[in-house]
Parts: sequence; C-alpha cells; structure tokens
Amino acid sequence: MSPTFCNWDWRPAVLLPGVSAFAVTRPGGEWREVDGSDVAHTASVMSEADWRAAFEPDFGPLDLSKIPAHSGPSQEMDARVEPAHDEGEISL
Repeated sequence: MSPTFCNWDWRPAVLLPGVSAFAVTRPGGEWREVDGSDVAHTASVMSEADWRAAFEPDFGPLDLSKIPAHSGPSQEMDARVEPAHDEGEISL
C-alpha cells in the first residue's frame, strides 16, 4: 500500500498503514515520526504531484526512502503495558 500524501499544518507529511505518520517539520530537515492520529484527523490529502510541487521548493527533495524504520503503534503500546496481576491478587 502506498503512502497518503498530506499537508499537515503547512508541512509535508505522509500517512502509512497502521496510523503511522512521518513529516519533515522544517526546511532541510529529516523525516521524523509524528502523531499519526493528528495527521489523519487534521491534514489535507494531496496527490503526490501536488504535494511535491507545494513542498519541495521550500523543504528540498522529499525522499520517501529516507523515512526511518519505526516500531508501529501496536509495538509501542505493548512496550508500555504492564503485565497483568495473577488472579486473586489485589493491589491497592
């Protein structure tokens, strides 16, 4: 599945499957992971051609191959969830 190209508060962003999003937040900057839910709910979707025409003059080449690997939302959540207590154990 290809990325969804977005204008996120006048910054280039892409949405990836699984509510992951990456953006270049300043001209000449690198891709960084951002709040996918925020991008999904607030950004304007654009065609890739319009996205590149709008952002590359100010932000420079937007090379999607430079988007860093990410753990994805489910793996991040798994890392934060504490193990369940044994049945019958009560913690106050």
